[in-house]
Amino acid sequence: MDNRLILIAGSGRSGTSLLSGILKAMGGHIPQPEVIADDTNPHGFSEPRWVIDFHRKLLLTAGVYTSDARPIAWAKTAELGRIWDVRAELENWIRREFRHGDHVVVKDPRLLWFIPLWRTAGETVAAPCFVTTLRHPLEVIMSKQTYYGGPWHPNNRAAGWLNTMLFTERATRGSRRAVVRYDDLLSDWMLALTKVDDDLDLALIDRADPTQMRAAARLVDPSLRRARATWGSLGVDDRLVELAEETWSTFDRAATSGSFDNASVRSDLDRLRENYVDLYSFSE
Repeated sequence: MDNRLILIAGSGRSGTSLLSGILKAMGGHIPQPEVIADDTNPHGFSEPRWVIDFHRKLLLTAGVYTSDARPIAWAKTAELGRIWDVRAELENWIRREFRHGDHVVVKDPRLLWFIPLWRTAGETVAAPCFVTTLRHPLEVIMSKQTYYGGPWHPNNRAAGWLNTMLFTERATRGSRRAVVRYDDLLSDWMLALTKVDDDLDLALIDRADPTQMRAAARLVDPSLRRARATWGSLGVDDRLVELAEETWSTFDRAATSGSFDNASVRSDLDRLRENYVDLYSFSE
């Protein structure tokens, strides 16, 4: 079995922890130690501590935060990814982790800012592939408001969702990738995982035993769909609502049909990304 570097790149509070936990239960290797579980994620984050610290250091240097709404933030993080010492540090860490398994799973909401870096550093050791989880932005924003708090207005969180999701989609083009809907993970995790398994040629399901499958099933809790709100109750600007809903609809249709690499879908996503950049510039 060839090595696989499975990189989960998507918005926080969109099911990334659930997906990485399932991949771990099915035989993937989560580098140790992991971030410990807390009240915001009682089943655990399935995030490698080293990766969190690595990304935090880079974001601090770049002056970028995890859900940054600024389109210019991508250029700031890209500059760091071209530094030889940074690439070498990450490549050496990846190489060490493959001593513990042939499917290394890396999940961190900050990873999306460094997709080119991970692709370059990882390809000398394994075949990098990307998984993005997809959850309605209204639920993502409400979940962040509930569990993260902080000074951010829902407008900022909506803009951050648009910025990170649209540019993540663009950055993963040309790589092997899969998109999984959060609702699908909760309603039928095995069917959702089968699609990811096939799209990325992981063969995790073929190798899993009944004990591993039961462990994965225990992670799926339908009550996790507990973030409820309306755009009006959050006070999000109408222009952001319109753009977020159109972006969500485009992502949702493409995920359902598996058509992210269709020229028409790409054109729609390019247009939405340009519209977001224009809206941000106007607001700024």
